[in-house]
Amino acid sequence: MIHLKKILLLAALLTGAWNIQAEEKIEGSLAELKGETKIKVVEDWTGTAIAGKSLEDWLLFRQTEQPNYDAKHEWEEELKPRLLEDLPRTANEKMTKTNLFLVRDVDTRFVMTIHPVSVEKKGNCIITCTIREAKTGHQLAQIVIEGNGGKFGSMSNLWGDGFRSAGKELGALMVMALKKF
Repeated sequence: MIHLKKILLLAALLTGAWNIQAEEKIEGSLAELKGETKIKVVEDWTGTAIAGKSLEDWLLFRQTEQPNYDAKHEWEEELKPRLLEDLPRTANEKMTKTNLFLVRDVDTRFVMTIHPVSVEKKGNCIITCTIREAKTGHQLAQIVIEGNGGKFGSMSNLWGDGFRSAGKELGALMVMALKKF
């Protein structure tokens, strides 16, 4: 019986710690999302640092690093698309219990802008997700998430690992925040 009490106390402490961490990563409130079933997601790469460089500098560096490869093609066709392919899908897997899903091609009452602040070569990333009312632009919340990239594979695969990791964190944070309402 004493062991059960200790386990329950530990579980309560861990849940409390997770709630505090979630509150630190979410600025604002998701209360207005209650009853919504979809949020449109869009991307914003403005000012993103790639391996510590601006996009222009990184493309030049990447082309110099691999002269027989088309860095611009890699960016447009392999790396950049990974964000909206992987992050929302993985977040949605976590959010199934909330009946709220991130969608790409549907206009909705709320829009989430996914802005990668930085992405490293291996896919480690810091991303800011801003939720606004579509018509007015009124900001409800801003969520800062981090993703852990991969260890092996192409750069595209490593970035995919990072964006999926960030998606898991986003989904978990949203589930935690939406439980309150």
